[in-house]
Amino acid sequence: MKIFRYLVLILINFFVITSFAQNNNNIHKVCGTMQYMQEQFIEYPKFKDNINILEAETQEYIKKQSLNKADEQVYIIPVVFHVIYNSASDNIPDSRIKKQIEVLNEDFRLRSKDTAKIPDIFKQYAADTKIEFRLANQDPFGNYTTGIERVKSNAEKWYAPVNTVKFAYNGGADAWDSKYYLNVWVCSFELGNTEDGFTLAYSQFPGGNPAYDGIVIQPFEVGVYGDAKGRTLTHEIGHWLNLYHIWGDDQDLGDKCARGDNVEDTPNQETMNFGVPEFPHQSCDNVSDMFMNHMDYVDDEMKLMFTHGQAARMRSAIKLRRNEIINSSGYILSVETQNQLEDYVSIYPNPVSNGLLNIRLSTQIENLKISLKNIMSNNIYSKELVADKNIKINTSKIPDGIYFIEISTKTNSITKKIIISN
Repeated sequence: MKIFRYLVLILINFFVITSFAQNNNNIHKVCGTMQYMQEQFIEYPKFKDNINILEAETQEYIKKQSLNKADEQVYIIPVVFHVIYNSASDNIPDSRIKKQIEVLNEDFRLRSKDTAKIPDIFKQYAADTKIEFRLANQDPFGNYTTGIERVKSNAEKWYAPVNTVKFAYNGGADAWDSKYYLNVWVCSFELGNTEDGFTLAYSQFPGGNPAYDGIVIQPFEVGVYGDAKGRTLTHEIGHWLNLYHIWGDDQDLGDKCARGDNVEDTPNQETMNFGVPEFPHQSCDNVSDMFMNHMDYVDDEMKLMFTHGQAARMRSAIKLRRNEIINSSGYILSVETQNQLEDYVSIYPNPVSNGLLNIRLSTQIENLKISLKNIMSNNIYSKELVADKNIKINTSKIPDGIYFIEISTKTNSITKKIIISN
């Protein structure tokens, strides 16, 4: 009899779990950023004005940049994950977080193998944003860190206003200075299910309350886990860098094609897409919705690309509002290969004709030394870098000719030929 009752309990649990899974599959999974933004407009009135000012500055900045030489600098953003957990399942392992960083870099550098699935008509618009992410390896006090902070909390779930999770006195975790770190809070939360579905994460656009700045995400959406492929955080970082949803968030307007996302190379579309749409899927007189864009709501497996216009907008947000983060000491690079060193160093102009040679590093690099030598290998200039990321060498008193710049760490070096022609 006991065995029979045990089997019945197993069957009941099976049907309950199966029923929940089926119902859950029918619930759209959405982002709460726009809902959060409206709430923050009330709590932090300056936010709305800041958004409008940034929009005008962004359009002007992009216009100027289009007339100038392309900016090839790779921006490195240090990330700290605050894992706030009550249950063991919410205390996600380091491996999932490291995999998440890997996914972000694949998505933002257009290096995912999934990009092969981008439809031919959209391939020309797919962009390498030249933005990368690293787990912070130095905390705000200059100490070594893994970039992962864990806090055992009494709260099983966080409810609106969920910004309470961003403060240690509430049982959450304080933000690391948001000027220098991208803060990601991982916790079970309920922002409130909207008409559109269940909230997976939400982000703060540039210009909001600095104490709240960052992203909040459900534990089951971090890394590659079940149906999640890590693209929820890709989407949310898009918002954090001033991207709107690709349909323009105009679903409440009478004319749903009236407003776009302020990006020129994304086709206007009527509303959000879910699941796995078939290509082409047309709305608003376009050839097809660009539903495979990271800023739509399709399943992770279908999110494939940012456009050049979106890349320009995100890079503008960094330069206009988040510039301190790419000069942060939150991540110090330990260069392992020569190729890595090549990626993070740019030297210009060449030839040098104005008496000034510039060397720019896209991130701080450990144990870096710069030497300028003539063709006889005599040292003309040398410097060991501690915190410098932009170096200017006055060449006005150096005779015209061929020289060599050597940039080296303890394990690797690169050498570039420089022509000085003052």
